Amino acid sequence: MDFSAHHWALLARSRDPLLLTFNFFSTVFLVFVNKWVFMKVHFPFSVTLSCVHYLVTYVFLCIMKHFGIFEVPANLPPPKNFWYLVLVIGLATPLNNVSLKLNSIGVYQMLKLLVVPAIALLEFALSAKAISVRRAVLLAVLTVAAGVSSVSDVVFSAHGLLAAMVWVPIAAAYKVLWSEAEKRDGWQTLALMYKVVSRRFGCPL
Repeated sequence: MDFSAHHWALLARSRDPLLLTFNFFSTVFLVFVNKWVFMKVHFPFSVTLSCVHYLVTYVFLCIMKHFGIFEVPANLPPPKNFWYLVLVIGLATPLNNVSLKLNSIGVYQMLKLLVVPAIALLEFALSAKAISVRRAVLLAVLTVAAGVSSVSDVVFSAHGLLAAMVWVPIAAAYKVLWSEAEKRDGWQTLALMYKVVSRRFGCPL
């Protein structure tokens, strides 16, 4: 799945530092691995790489489901905007990888920072939801820190910039729809992830 600015937003409400630390470092690790695949292995197929991501995610979710780490509730209806969620997730990860392939890591990371204000704007436009001052300050500090840490590797590409600009609103929609499915429709993260990825592979559950 796509691990992006959603994790920065989690900082404002996360109560599990260990999980948050794992999310952060796994996200950074995945970015460097993907970039290495594009640049050193010379594997240019962003969509194929995204399918590999989905497949690995699905396999691990099946393993966790088999061992009872989570359950998919049979009596819980799909989220209200389920097919929109499947669509935006199916678009977000390939576009994210296209942006990574065409941009330097520094530019890629800075452009990803645009997702955070895009999420805030979309939530405000759809439900008049405004973030708290404390959360806004925290996100601003983290955004500036991440941006400053990325300035040493800034190489712009017109095609890369275009890919990122297409990806940003789709990624923001993905985060907002996912949050709604959890909060409004009562879905847990792993169960929802399993259901979405299953649909990506055409599975009935």
